[in-house]
Amino acid sequence: MTESQLRAAIVGCGGAGRNHAAGYRNAANAELVAVCDLDRNRTDELATEYAAEPFFDLADLLTEVQPNVVSVATPERHHVEPTIMSLEEGADVFCEKIMAHSLDDGREMVETAERAGRTLAVDYNYRHMPSFARLAEAIEVGHLGEVHFASVDVHAYGWHHVLDLLVFLMGEPQAIRATLEHDQTVVDERFHLDDMLYVPSNAVSATIKFTNGTLASIAASIHTELSDHLIDLAVYGTDGRFRLTGMTPEDSTGTVAPGPLADDIRGVDSIDLNESFERSVEAFVNAVHSGETPPTTGADGLVRMELERAVLKANEIDGWVRL
Repeated sequence: MTESQLRAAIVGCGGAGRNHAAGYRNAANAELVAVCDLDRNRTDELATEYAAEPFFDLADLLTEVQPNVVSVATPERHHVEPTIMSLEEGADVFCEKIMAHSLDDGREMVETAERAGRTLAVDYNYRHMPSFARLAEAIEVGHLGEVHFASVDVHAYGWHHVLDLLVFLMGEPQAIRATLEHDQTVVDERFHLDDMLYVPSNAVSATIKFTNGTLASIAASIHTELSDHLIDLAVYGTDGRFRLTGMTPEDSTGTVAPGPLADDIRGVDSIDLNESFERSVEAFVNAVHSGETPPTTGADGLVRMELERAVLKANEIDGWVRL
C-alpha cells in the first residue's frame, strides 16, 4: 500500500460486498484493508481472500482501522446506521442502492454527509456498463440529434436501475405517472419497502416527463425471464434511433439494431453485472482520490428514491406527480 492510496473497508460480506472487494482490488488508488459482517464465516472468508482484517463490529473497525472510504453493502434495510456511523467517523461512503428504506432516512444520510463534510455516493452500477456509457456520450454530443423519446422494457430486478439510467441519459425528471398491479408476496421479502416501489411485482407501466421536454416510458414485470431478458431499450432522436435488445445479466450489450450508433456500441466491451459493480467502485475511488464529485451522489440517490415513491403516489391518484 502506498501513502497516496485510500484505506478502504467494506460493511456487508455477501454478494454485493464481494463485488465491491473486487472493485477495490482493481482500483489503483485504494487498498482494501478491512471487512465487516455479523456472519463470522462469511467475514473470515472474504478477509482471507483479500488479505484484509476481519471485524464483526463496525464501531471497532472504524476506531482501529480509521478507513478513508467505506462501502456499505449490507441488505437494503440496513444501510442507514453503518452509513451514518462511517460518515461521522470521517470516512467517505459508497452505499449500495437503494440508499435507504425510507425518504426520511435517506434525507438524514445526506444531511449527515453535509454536516460531516464527507462524500456520500450511491452505487448505480448499470451506468458503468460500456454500452450505456457510450450511449450517454453519443446523446450528449448530438449523434441522435435532438432526443424526444425513450422506451424501456425491463425485468423487475432492473427497475430501479432503469430509473437511474433514464436520468443519466435524458436529464432531470420533472413529473411521472404510473399504473401498477402489485402483489408483494411474489417479490423477495428483502425488497419490500413501505413507501417506494423498489422491485415491482406483476406489472408496472410508467411515463416520465423530463425538464428538457423529453418523455420516457417504462414497463416492468417480475414474470419475464431474467436469464434472457433484463433490459430492452430504445432512444429516438431527430437524426436517428438507438435500439438494444436481449441484454442479460451476463451480456451488457445484447443485440444492437442498425442505426447511427450501431457500429460504435457494438464495438465496446460487453461485461457482466459483476464487472459493472467493480467499475462503479473504481469510479467512486477515483473521484474521492482526486477530490471530484462521484458519478451518483447521495443527493442523486435521494432523487431516485423520490421517483420510486412518486410511482406509488401516481398510481394512487391516477395522474401526474410532480417531482
